[in-house]
Amino acid sequence: MDPLTLLAMAKTAATGARAAIAAGKEIAAVVREYNKLNSAQNDLARIAANPPRGWGQKESAEEIAMKAFAAKKEAEELETEIRNYIVSEWGLTAWDQIQKEISAIRKAQKEAAIKRAQEEAEQRMVNLVITGAAAVTLIIVSLIIWAVSL
Repeated sequence: MDPLTLLAMAKTAATGARAAIAAGKEIAAVVREYNKLNSAQNDLARIAANPPRGWGQKESAEEIAMKAFAAKKEAEELETEIRNYIVSEWGLTAWDQIQKEISAIRKAQKEAAIKRAQEEAEQRMVNLVITGAAAVTLIIVSLIIWAVSL
């Protein structure tokens, strides 16, 4: 994704977090929006450091870097605004709770991704064994039919 799209995602997440705070929603609702903002920030930082191949071919490296940097800085300002909002509304303890919850969510997501990858690898191995067994069976049946026909 390009920096402008990621920045739009960050702005949407910031707006969602502001709305959740204004509506008096639980911290979990704010954390979800803040996590989206944080994810967009991480993507912006990655693009700023290493623009995707073929992206922005008509722009100079400087233009690409400046757009990515500006979008990243704007997302950081949105994060600061959300942090200040949360601290003013619920206090510093709430911010600490949010950071803990974000860490827990990321850990759970990472564990789920690892588990999914392991399950997929196991399924590929099962499919490989089944395919191999079917091929061997087909060869044996073909040899038996050939031998009987002689």
